[in-house]
Amino acid sequence: MSLKEEVKSIVFSGSSRISDMVTDKAIISSGTCTLQGNLECNGFRSSGTIGGTGHILTHKNFASSGTIKLEGEIECEGNAKFSGSTKLNGNIVIKRSLINSGMLTLSGPLKVGLEALSSGSTKCDSLLVNGLLSVSGSVKALEIKAGEGIKSSGSLSVMKDIDSSKFVDITGKLKAGGNIYGDNVLIDYSRKEKIVRFNKFHYFVKGNILAKDLVSINRTIVEGDIRGRSIIIERYSQVDGNIYYVDDYIIHEKAK
Repeated sequence: MSLKEEVKSIVFSGSSRISDMVTDKAIISSGTCTLQGNLECNGFRSSGTIGGTGHILTHKNFASSGTIKLEGEIECEGNAKFSGSTKLNGNIVIKRSLINSGMLTLSGPLKVGLEALSSGSTKCDSLLVNGLLSVSGSVKALEIKAGEGIKSSGSLSVMKDIDSSKFVDITGKLKAGGNIYGDNVLIDYSRKEKIVRFNKFHYFVKGNILAKDLVSINRTIVEGDIRGRSIIIERYSQVDGNIYYVDDYIIHEKAK
């Protein structure tokens, strides 16, 4: 650590407790830290263990590569990065971007002001992203909303709706308990030409798929309706509801 960084930060390297602390410096923790009250700082970085009860507010970036088990909330006005294990009985609000490559579990909503990238495991109440949501790991949530699109090559398990103001592009696993909304909704689109020998149905939607433009599904069961300007139903797909289209409707001979 440089002298300049030391001057601008408070370092905890052993066993420590923080009680209702407000500082204009960054907090760096590599030991075991117990929070007893609220913490307000200008940056937070932990490679150790954080526990206790309280609210963490950082006006700059937040990074954790260790373990967090906290009864409280995390509010970050910069970028946030989680690469360790985080379990929070509360919610997380991030003003800028989120990168999660670890295990992130919280009982409340996860709100992200810009884009969110999850290559690890994310479990939360609601996942609300103003920008693009990219998933290559697993996400389990009550609902998902993303303003700039949803791209998933991982696993999505959503009890209610998946909603994007732009596109929804899913090539990983999908269990959707509600509706899917988007300008274009593509399910297994990039792999539709591959021969499927196992797992005839790979994607499950209990509600409706509602798109402004294109809907394309493959290996998908939709229990509700499909609405779009153009609709493509690829092989091994099944739609139990009605199909409403404006321009084009193409269905594979092996679809139902």
